Amino acid sequence: ILMAMLGNRLSVAMTEEKENRISELLLVSLKPIHLITGKIISLMIIGIIQLIILLIPVAAIYYLGLQRGIIPTEFAINFDLTSILCSLALLLASYFLFTSINVLVGTLVSTAKEATNFAGFIVIIMIIPFMMINVFADGENSILSYVLTYFPLSAPLSLMLRSVFNNLPTWELALGITDILVFSIITIRIATHVFCHNAVDFSIKSKFKNFGKTRKHWS
Repeated sequence: ILMAMLGNRLSVAMTEEKENRISELLLVSLKPIHLITGKIISLMIIGIIQLIILLIPVAAIYYLGLQRGIIPTEFAINFDLTSILCSLALLLASYFLFTSINVLVGTLVSTAKEATNFAGFIVIIMIIPFMMINVFADGENSILSYVLTYFPLSAPLSLMLRSVFNNLPTWELALGITDILVFSIITIRIATHVFCHNAVDFSIKSKFKNFGKTRKHWS
């Protein structure tokens, strides 16, 4: 839900500041790593708030349906604290990865239009496990399921689907979340490096041409 709703918005967040020349002012008083990290945290908070706003009416309807007998008791949810905490950890790690990748895209492209095009491509890559759900529904983990589980972009939904079909050990969930977090941190470092060199540059060709040059006063 978060990827579908906010993919486009996350990608254009950085390009809007470059187009409006806000990034030039921010870099006077902030280090790039602080700017990128702050952008990611703020976008994550906005997304989680929107998700909560969506879930509150769904939970209210579900509760009223159970109370009035509209929803059969067989569909009652048994809340397990351990399962909830594991799912919450996966949600936060996955959304951290998704936000970091979109911010990186925003530092690479020059306009909001270009960022929008990349946003759709990122979403398609991340929902590949849904297109191959039979791989996870068999109950036995194949080589392909392991590849999708530990490939960072497909890991979030792969871990979720394996958990749904009860073929995800706790240690693999922890390893998958660690994999997602490590890749997210690497993505932030790359985004910061790119932003240092291309914050006020609006030409993609010159971005890659000058990628190796250093702006020491922004380090």
